[in-house]
Amino acid sequence: MRNLFLAIVAYGVVEISLYLAIGKAIGILPTLLIILVTSIIGGIAIRTTGIRTIANIQADLAKGIMPGVALIEGLMSLIGGVLLVLPGVVTDVLGLILLIPLTRKMFRPLIMSWLRRKTKNRQMVIIQK
Repeated sequence: MRNLFLAIVAYGVVEISLYLAIGKAIGILPTLLIILVTSIIGGIAIRTTGIRTIANIQADLAKGIMPGVALIEGLMSLIGGVLLVLPGVVTDVLGLILLIPLTRKMFRPLIMSWLRRKTKNRQMVIIQK
């Protein structure tokens, strides 16, 4: 619990330091505009991700395929959108990484193996394409 508290405090210090550095370099108004634009992009990403994920899941189910990949892709996109909505340079970078299809494809095997380890002792099966 103590490590979590220290991580949150360190995260806050890093974000504030980055915003101060960016504000000093480009000014307050452009910095605020960047925060606003990334939040709008995150909101749009959340909306389109939900619609696209539901369509992908329905398409997989119609083909008789378990929608594991569609769920993971949708979850990564949703998390990326939420991270963009949250103010912060670090969260924006992580959110953009999760919204780019190429990087999502790179992270998918890591998430699949993590899920396999978590579900190894249970009656759940995850099938990767």
